[in-house]
Amino acid sequence: MLTHTARSYGSETDLIPTTGEKLTATSNTPWYAMLRDGKYKYIRTLVEGEMEELYDLDADPEELANLALRPDHRELVEKLREKAIAELRRTDAKFVDGLPPTKLEGIKKAEAGGRHGDESEPVSAEACAAPAAASAGKSLNIYWVDVEGGAATLIVTPAGESVLIDSGNPGVRDSNRIFQVATKEAGLKKIDHLITTHYHRDHFGGAAPLAAVIPIGTVWDNAEWTEQREKADKEYYEFKCDARKQISPGDAVTLKAAQGSPAVTLRCLGARQKFVEIAAGTPANEICAANNPAPVDNSDNANSVVTLVSYGDFDFLVVGDLTRNREFDLVCPSNRVGKVDVFQSAHHGLDNSNNPVLVRSLEPRVVVVNNGVTKGNGPLMFGTFQETKSVQAVYQMHKTLREDGTSHNVADELIANHAKECKGEFIKLSVAADGKSYEVKVPATGHAKTYESR
Repeated sequence: MLTHTARSYGSETDLIPTTGEKLTATSNTPWYAMLRDGKYKYIRTLVEGEMEELYDLDADPEELANLALRPDHRELVEKLREKAIAELRRTDAKFVDGLPPTKLEGIKKAEAGGRHGDESEPVSAEACAAPAAASAGKSLNIYWVDVEGGAATLIVTPAGESVLIDSGNPGVRDSNRIFQVATKEAGLKKIDHLITTHYHRDHFGGAAPLAAVIPIGTVWDNAEWTEQREKADKEYYEFKCDARKQISPGDAVTLKAAQGSPAVTLRCLGARQKFVEIAAGTPANEICAANNPAPVDNSDNANSVVTLVSYGDFDFLVVGDLTRNREFDLVCPSNRVGKVDVFQSAHHGLDNSNNPVLVRSLEPRVVVVNNGVTKGNGPLMFGTFQETKSVQAVYQMHKTLREDGTSHNVADELIANHAKECKGEFIKLSVAADGKSYEVKVPATGHAKTYESR
């Protein structure tokens, strides 16, 4: 049994402090009680409304999958909660009678009172999803989830079908953030499609813990191929899903149509450093002459899956972490993509990606940079978007806090997260039912702006 009390010991543990500064006195870690019972590890944070944690240390020694989120482990959580309280009493921890209620205790109390759970934070896909994902109407919704410099972009169609492009870093932080947006904001009970752009941990790491709390349908990725240099980890290849398929240039992920709405198409334009054929009659791209070749990239970034999502007049391009030479190949000698409305900056906005030839060829109106506090949002990238005449707005997941980066942040209202220690705020884009316009919102700042589709 461990009672973590930061810098306070002895008689100071008689009461749980109510001030946030003392409650998180060390490394921003709140007080918590932890109990080991056989193969299970139970953690209760001493903050009102917090989710408890439960890990099977035999099956999950790295503690990636919080079993407390799963309805089928609810009884075990209650059992270990009672054991932890009993141990606190045995060791004369006087604050035991003032323990703040946990998230699950609040939900159980609400259910006993006839309400459906706690509305402030979902704890399972089944219990917390909206009555139907399609209740969002006939708009196409895109959510950029903050995974601290990784990538996780959730697309929800008018028919309520979902596509998650990348899943962030390993551990429960990123998977929980994706889960919260998927269930609470988008009303989902399942991730129908997961596209992993390449095998770097900030893109595939959250998939296994996410699969432990919400069902995942078909996984689309590069699978295995002859020239492969890098692979994902064991957890990624073994997490439960309905199917796994290799995605290749020209493949289309079939999505359901909603009555009265334009069709949503998701097409793979590139993977494993190969791209779709240039359509007959496509003119040469004059912008290609301005290219400045970069050093050869032998990392898996160059193998990134490129996807184009279209809905009526609206087009959205995701290129993963594609780097400059392969970005050039995507639009040269002719532009295989065409013009797009929204471009998710390549490689978190790093300067070894976001080739000016690519950006000028795409002519995006809106750019979303999925950077971190110090990662990405490089000065060359920032300059490229500032100099591209078509760009009307650039949005950032994080305010750049590097010493060399403070001068190239956009206006605060266009940035979802401003502090080093943040809550993981998201950015949302909604395409109108006819596909002719789209609204970008930054809920944390209250910003909302509508743009016309091409």
